[in-house]
Amino acid sequence: MVADGSLLLQTRAPGGGEPRYWLSTDGGADWRQLLVTADPGFSWSLQAFDRRTFLAVGRLAFGAGTNPELVLRWTHDGGRTWTEVLHLDLAQPAAGPLNVTANFSGPRFIDDRRGWALTNLPGRRGVTRLGAPPTVLRTDDGGQTWSALALPGGELSQGFDLPVFPGGGEHGYLLGYTGTSPLIYETQDGGHHWARPYTSRVSQFAAAADRWFSSSGGQVLVSSDWGRTWTPITPELPRGSAELGALQVTGAMLWSVPLDRAPVDLLRSSDGGWTWARAGWPGT
Repeated sequence: MVADGSLLLQTRAPGGGEPRYWLSTDGGADWRQLLVTADPGFSWSLQAFDRRTFLAVGRLAFGAGTNPELVLRWTHDGGRTWTEVLHLDLAQPAAGPLNVTANFSGPRFIDDRRGWALTNLPGRRGVTRLGAPPTVLRTDDGGQTWSALALPGGELSQGFDLPVFPGGGEHGYLLGYTGTSPLIYETQDGGHHWARPYTSRVSQFAAAADRWFSSSGGQVLVSSDWGRTWTPITPELPRGSAELGALQVTGAMLWSVPLDRAPVDLLRSSDGGWTWARAGWPGT
């Protein structure tokens, strides 16, 4: 989902293979395919910020080798040209505390300068291991250099997620996991400082700047206090749609996206989840 109200969608062929990326600037009525920079042996993911600004994150594709690599490339002209800002491999493994030989997650960017990664991670969520808790990494120059931040407490030692800044402002959150309830770390200054976490009974949600949304299939849960409390509403779905999928937010629009291969429509709501309409898929 793109900050300027456009919609970015990733699809895969039924047999697998590399993902394809599609951009819609009219709420899903029309789509155009984005051509991501390609290198043999690399798998690319795409992050979008407006209809012209995208980040391509490259890692070695499955079966292309065992040596870790990370590549970051930016485009500011809708994908016609790309500029490489970071390339880490065994010969040059680190950019400050970001090291491709360590277990890390990310990076995720909130604009073309500020991005986040987590390092010193356990092997998988919910697995306890000895050692220091995960470290939050921050960049302010598009991914060229990185620095470490300290989170209060060690509660993230069993789980992790990357910081999110709904609406692109300074107010953001980071999810941690303890094996029972998710922890929400909150920042009011763009991630320079973080408050001690509080728990939430909902772990999967879509965050707008003023409200958070979650789906239980037949209901929508809404929080106006950043996940501390949740209120259920009963949505009005289009005829033939049985339930909602995973929810995502772009601008003032709330989207319901199918989970995995579930036969759920692509739906959208412009009134906070009360009523829903079908949206077209690329190629339909």
